[in-house]
Amino acid sequence: MVARRRWRLQFSLRSLLAFFAVAAAALGLAMWRVNEVGSQRAAMREIERSGGCFAYHVYDMNYPLLGFDLQPPGPAWARLFVGDFCFADRVELSYSILWQATPVDVRGFDLAGCLTRLPRLDCIDLTDTNAPDDLVEGLRRMFPDSEIRGARCGQ
Repeated sequence: MVARRRWRLQFSLRSLLAFFAVAAAALGLAMWRVNEVGSQRAAMREIERSGGCFAYHVYDMNYPLLGFDLQPPGPAWARLFVGDFCFADRVELSYSILWQATPVDVRGFDLAGCLTRLPRLDCIDLTDTNAPDDLVEGLRRMFPDSEIRGARCGQ
C-alpha cells in the first residue's frame, strides 16, 4: 500500500518577507492614525477646558423632527478608535454657551496651536470671548475656508 503524502502549507522566504513588509506598513499606518487621533483628543480636551464647545453637523439626522442629531454618526466603537472627526461632515467650535459667563478669557490659552491639530473645522465662533483682533485675523489666515466670527466683548 502506498502511503499518501499529506499536503503541507509551504511558502518561500520571498513571500514571507513580502507578507511582513505589507503587515509592517499596515501597522505603521494604523499607529500613525492612532497618534493623530490622540493629538486631536488632547486638543479637544484643552479647548473644552478653556470653555469651548464642539458641534457636529451631519446630513443623516436620526431626529428629523428636532432638527439635530445627539451624537456624531458612525458606530460608537469606531468613533472611540478613530475619533469623531472621521464621521462628522463639518464641525463648529463655539464659545457662546448659555451657562458660561461672558466674556470667556482665551488670552492665556494657545487656541491657534490647538486648532492646528483639528481637521475639518467649518466655523470658529469667538463671539463671546475677549480674543484680541490679531488672534482672530491670524485664525482667518490659518483657516481661509472656515467661517471665523470675531470677538465682540471687549479687548
